[in-house]
Amino acid sequence: MVINRIFRKTTSIYRKLYLIYRKRISLLYALIGLTSNKNAPTHPIISKHNIGKLEIIEIEREVKININNRKDNGYHNYSNAWWYNINCPYSFSYIDIDSLYPNQYFFSENTGHPNKKYAEELYNYMQEVYSLYFDRKFSSILELETGGGEITYQFHKNNLDYIAVEGSIEGCNKLISIGISSDRIINANLKKMKPLNRVFDLVMCTEVIEHIEPFFASKIIELCTSHSKAVWFSATDRIGPAHYHHCNEISIYAWDNIFAYFGFNLYIPLNKLHYRADRMYISNL
Repeated sequence: MVINRIFRKTTSIYRKLYLIYRKRISLLYALIGLTSNKNAPTHPIISKHNIGKLEIIEIEREVKININNRKDNGYHNYSNAWWYNINCPYSFSYIDIDSLYPNQYFFSENTGHPNKKYAEELYNYMQEVYSLYFDRKFSSILELETGGGEITYQFHKNNLDYIAVEGSIEGCNKLISIGISSDRIINANLKKMKPLNRVFDLVMCTEVIEHIEPFFASKIIELCTSHSKAVWFSATDRIGPAHYHHCNEISIYAWDNIFAYFGFNLYIPLNKLHYRADRMYISNL
């Protein structure tokens, strides 16, 4: 027992020192990127031609970076703001969704997706908060990105009118494998998704927006606010090692400002239950 305690304590100290080292290295890379005279990378040129004295340059519309089989498993030292760091080989690029979220991402227990118990607790908490404000339970919900589908299953189990939007093929397959009907699933990239022709009692967008390149942040917020008068929201801050999954980690207070711009300048601070309860934003229009 004594040996086990010593081992656990030593492991804990080593992990803390390692995280400090990673953060300092990440900060160094970030500073190098910010002070560099290099130009931000652009998409490859497809063609050049002239019309009179005008030079017309055509670049690739969308460059999808595939990061399968990386030795670093997605962790790196380019800081949490790596997407803006021009020394990072993937800066200002779009990482292919299906390469970033393969089959094991949805079927592994180590990806941060809530288990059934946690998902049920979260669902009950959502209904409690919503009921306290609106004096009724929500019966319809739009879920923007579904992770492992555990929360989606709660909507299914409680007979809600729900739509689950998932960008990856494997994520959609996971939903179907746990009993979600295909007519409840929309396979769509949120960066390109057009608004649906309906409104819901609630929109849920939790631990999603940090995965989406910063340039598209307002598009995601607009999707949230155009489908409901209430949005259940959470997002990861810069609290852990840098990873290619998270290209857009910022403080929740920044999201407050963006939601306010779209007229959702009322919010209820939540209890951060299972990292999926930061704010319920409410329209003030």
